[in-house]
Amino acid sequence: MRTTGIACMSPRVKTRRRRPRGQIALELVSSISFIFLVFMVVVLIVMDKTSEAAAIKTLLDVRRMSETIKDNVNMISQQGPGYYSYFSLPAELSGGYEYDVNITNNVLEVMWGESVWTTRLATSNITVHCLSRGLSVKNRILYGDNGLVVTCHLPNIRLDGNDITVNPYHNETRVTLTNDAHVPSDGFLALMKTNGSQASETIPPLAPYESFTVQFNGSVSQYAAVWADYNDDINESIESDNYVNVTLT
Repeated sequence: MRTTGIACMSPRVKTRRRRPRGQIALELVSSISFIFLVFMVVVLIVMDKTSEAAAIKTLLDVRRMSETIKDNVNMISQQGPGYYSYFSLPAELSGGYEYDVNITNNVLEVMWGESVWTTRLATSNITVHCLSRGLSVKNRILYGDNGLVVTCHLPNIRLDGNDITVNPYHNETRVTLTNDAHVPSDGFLALMKTNGSQASETIPPLAPYESFTVQFNGSVSQYAAVWADYNDDINESIESDNYVNVTLT
């Protein structure tokens, strides 16, 4: 009798080889480092592009401001004596830069940080006394007797020899003071000295371009020296036109 033997076979168990924990940690650190490196590269590229865009914006701001000054200078230089115009300058450049404006001969320079922008004007006969910054204030460019004159947002008390009339027979001296500016002026003291004596008068506040005639009484035989704003109470765009000396002939 043949017997059939049934072989008992145990099932094959699949086993997976485990990686060491140190290797897993190393791979994780490498992956994080790679991601961080990519992130830093992206950030640096973005920062570089942002800085480049900011620099371009600042340069455009400088060019726009320079063209404003240049256009006003060229326009008034072509109009002739007596003409004037106003222009405003920003308080600061785009990006928060402070700046300086300089005009030498016919060259206009704008300086900010370590950068300089240069352009040429149509005339070299120009004097800049001061410049005000801020879009709420104005600078004036005037074609005067001696060329173009630029003044800032301040009053300017002015007098010259033509503003003084001396009457020695009546011991009277009449002086006309003018606020030659687009900004009002506070009151101030006017003083006249002549023949060893002096007289003073308090001048009321003057509106823009307003004139005021004051009369000094006293003997005048040789000369009369007159000061406007004698105590320097007024902060002016031009301080050098506050005095005049008239010699009688």
